[in-house]
Amino acid sequence: MRKTFLTLPLKVQGVIWKTMACACFAMMNIIVRYLTGGSGGVEKALSSSQIAFLQYLIGAIFFLPVLVKKETFEALKTGRKTLHLMRVVFAASGVICLYYAFKSMPAAKAVALGFTSPILTVIGAAFYLRERIGPFRLIGILFGFTGAFLITRPDQAFMGDSYDPLGWIIALPLLASACFAASKVLGRKLASNGEAPKVLTTYILIFMAPIMLIPALVDWRPLEWEHFLYLIPLGIVATLGNLTHAYCYKCAEISFLAPFGFSRLLFTAFFAYSAFGELPRSEALWIGAVIIFAGTVIICFQEDEGRKKIKARAAPLSAG
Repeated sequence: MRKTFLTLPLKVQGVIWKTMACACFAMMNIIVRYLTGGSGGVEKALSSSQIAFLQYLIGAIFFLPVLVKKETFEALKTGRKTLHLMRVVFAASGVICLYYAFKSMPAAKAVALGFTSPILTVIGAAFYLRERIGPFRLIGILFGFTGAFLITRPDQAFMGDSYDPLGWIIALPLLASACFAASKVLGRKLASNGEAPKVLTTYILIFMAPIMLIPALVDWRPLEWEHFLYLIPLGIVATLGNLTHAYCYKCAEISFLAPFGFSRLLFTAFFAYSAFGELPRSEALWIGAVIIFAGTVIICFQEDEGRKKIKARAAPLSAG
């Protein structure tokens, strides 16, 4: 079986890894929703920050055999610790916002709004990294905001319409996306300054749990054995999700794999229906999600076209 998988084209392997990662992240969403007491979850719910801390602590424990190496800790010696810290803080803030959203709103809706993260990343890169926003990126940004508008309908909220009973909670997935986008932009900045991927990953794995501990202690709730029946699988699934996600980008480019990221919403909808009987029936949610997804693909299409042009210009030079 392993030999058969490895003989597949790299792009096919990338799609399989990407789909597996999306399934893992979707399962994470459902476990978190259950642990926070959402939609009839555990009787004694845990706080969002507490779940996030325990998830990353368990994930770090699984990675300890890999981390406890001399060269790994040597690689942490960098003069850009402030940027690393800001990146981890933004990532932690995004996780807490997203997990709090899972407690109060359907998981599929939170995930659909989470697809705005690539759109916000492009905007952040334009302002912070001075990256150019071309026509494709501009169209993709407009698509993303249009889709988010259809899902949240802020106009009806301001007009006093009872369209969405969630109120301000609906903004949490968008805030989480903004935090994740800021973390990605800082990661891109660090990478452009010569920081190795191993260093970026190690900082997240080592420092995420300690940073999460601070807000977790503020709203710490007693743990019972029942909680660990879900926390341990959560830590394992989170680790597997990050591993498979890393493998998929070894096999294929981001622009090629981006469309398959939409499977995360489909997996989340399936798992939410299986666990809680939640089935997104809102046409606006699915239409908005498809529009946001289309905007992401348009942006990735420009990235792919840009790489092709760079390679085309470099080809005559290498030939000469």
